[in-house]
Amino acid sequence: FVNHYVGIADSPNCTLGATGDHVAAIEVTKLIGQDEELLVDYGLEHCLRNQVPHPRAPAWARDFAAMARLQAVSEQISQLQE
Repeated sequence: FVNHYVGIADSPNCTLGATGDHVAAIEVTKLIGQDEELLVDYGLEHCLRNQVPHPRAPAWARDFAAMARLQAVSEQISQLQE
């Protein structure tokens, strides 16, 4: 598995990228021990959109993202009720 580093380590030990031949490429940026996980930074946008903790996400951005998600769910409920 490749997991988000927050809550597991101080920083990621891999980066994700794409190449012409592959959908995703994992580049190791630090030595990884036999029992260690592959850890990446999912990115600020992904974390805000999916309510995943991120150290660069200010409180107002997390609140704004949560409000936007609440609005989307409210609209879906309204559509189902119609």
